[in-house]
Amino acid sequence: MNPVADQLKLIKEIIPTAQKIGIIYNSSEVNSQVQADIADQAAPGLGVEMVKVTVTASNEVMQAAQSMVGRVDAIYVPTDNMVVSALASVVKVGEDNDIPVFGAESNTVENGAVATVGIDYYQLGRMTGDMAVRVQNMGVTVPEAVIAKAKTVIK
Repeated sequence: MNPVADQLKLIKEIIPTAQKIGIIYNSSEVNSQVQADIADQAAPGLGVEMVKVTVTASNEVMQAAQSMVGRVDAIYVPTDNMVVSALASVVKVGEDNDIPVFGAESNTVENGAVATVGIDYYQLGRMTGDMAVRVQNMGVTVPEAVIAKAKTVIK
């Protein structure tokens, strides 16, 4: 999980006067809702208010970003697949309106966001491997009929 609270803290370190931070996310993506909830919980301790705007399609992302103009001091983009796929729109709105955009992972920074406290993908890979070993140690044998229907099989 990306360190949402630390990422918001970074925004405050870079923009100490920030009082409102916008967050754009897909309301149907559970992972994004969890991140928005964590941001809501962390915000008071940092002296900020979260301004949440949800989207249901990637073509709504630019309008969502534009709706934040004049309402927020920075925009935070969580690890939301839909919003990240339209990150260029958010960055454009940020650049056109002097609103810094911060991301939840390093690729967003490479694509125009100001900064992030990123996910350690190496560590994430190791954790995934550990989970796979645990599943194997559970004595589970997946039937060939199930394997045959699988889109991807990782051995």
